[in-house]
Amino acid sequence: IFKIICIFIYGGSLLFFWKKNKRSSLLPLELATLTLVTVLVSPVVWRHSYVPLLLPLFFLWLATETRTASLRRYLLLALSTILIGTALPQFALHYLTNNVLLQIVLQMLVPAASIVILFLLFGQYRQLINLTGDSITS
Repeated sequence: IFKIICIFIYGGSLLFFWKKNKRSSLLPLELATLTLVTVLVSPVVWRHSYVPLLLPLFFLWLATETRTASLRRYLLLALSTILIGTALPQFALHYLTNNVLLQIVLQMLVPAASIVILFLLFGQYRQLINLTGDSITS
């Protein structure tokens, strides 16, 4: 049943982008978002998913305008980059704690940071759609 749920999530993401924008003007943003969705629904261990997670991070750092971005956006992006782009959660998991509850929390940091990045990407997508007026909705 998990595979069926994953297929529906991925298919729903593809359908969302197809319905919102039928042109290729926002293709890099859509590709970065779909990369993140693919990693989130994958049953692969998170330690092996760091490289695909870097694509959405690079995109968000390069697409963030310094004049209009809020402090909250920068803090969320910086914290997510530290959690995803470094081995800090795994280091803390293996060397700093023997508490089972804390180990569960540390294991959830990378998926939680990925969900934060997903919300930032959808916010960026909404902002670009409103700016360019490329939306072709029925």
